Amino acid sequence: MGESKRNFDRRKTTIKRAKKLKRLAKLALLYLVVAAVCVSGIWLTVILYDHYKGSPAAPSEPQSQPQSVVSGSQSLTALQGVVMPGSVSAQFIDLGVARTGAKLQDFNAIVIHYTGDPGVTAAERREYYIDPNSSVSTHFIVGTDGKTLMCLPINEQANATGPRNSDTISIEYCHTSYDGLMSKETYTALVELCATILKGTGKGTDCLLRHYDINSSAECPQYYISHNDAWNTFKADVEKKMK
Repeated sequence: MGESKRNFDRRKTTIKRAKKLKRLAKLALLYLVVAAVCVSGIWLTVILYDHYKGSPAAPSEPQSQPQSVVSGSQSLTALQGVVMPGSVSAQFIDLGVARTGAKLQDFNAIVIHYTGDPGVTAAERREYYIDPNSSVSTHFIVGTDGKTLMCLPINEQANATGPRNSDTISIEYCHTSYDGLMSKETYTALVELCATILKGTGKGTDCLLRHYDINSSAECPQYYISHNDAWNTFKADVEKKMK
C-alpha cells in the first residue's frame, strides 16, 4: 500500500513536471514567433524606407507665375543692359538712408523731377543726397551744362516717388529759372537720356511721367505742370530721338 502510494505520487509529480515543461515550451515558442514578426517588420520597414528615400520625388504641379513678374524680369534685364550716353558720369552715393540698396522689382516708367532750387548744380544736389539728414535720392541728376551724374545703380530703388519707387527710374534736372524752365543743354541731355533708356528697354513715351502724375500734391516739375503743351513737346522730342 505504501509502495503504491509512493509510485502514484511520483507519477503525479512527473505529470505536473511534464505539463509545466509543455507550458514553458509553448511560451518559448510564442516568444520566438513574436520576435520573428518584430524582426520581419523592422526589416520590411528598413527596405521600404530605403526604397522611397532613393526614389525621386513626384514633381509638383507648376505654379502659374503672375505676368507682371515675368514682364518685370524681362524689363529689368533689358534695363541693366542699357549703355548710358557719354554725358553720364557714374558717381554712386554710399549706402545709407538715401540709398537703401533695395532692388527694383519692375521697370514701368521714367519719372521726371526738378530740383526746385534755382541755380543749384548737379554736384551740389548730389551732396544733398549724401547728407546724413537727407532721405531722398534719384538715379540721375542732369546739370545745367548738360552733364549728368548717375547717383544710383540702375537696378536699385531711389527714394523719389513713394509707392512707385519699386518700379520707376527717377531723373532730376537742374534749372536756373524759378519756374523750372531748363537750359538748352539740360533739355538736350534729358531727351537723350530718356530716349536711351526707353529704346533700350522697348518702352514707349507713354512711360514718361512727371512726379505730379504720380502724386498730384507734388508740384514737380513745376514748368511742365504749368505748361502741359511743353510736356507733350518734350515727349515728342524723346520719341524722335528713339528713332
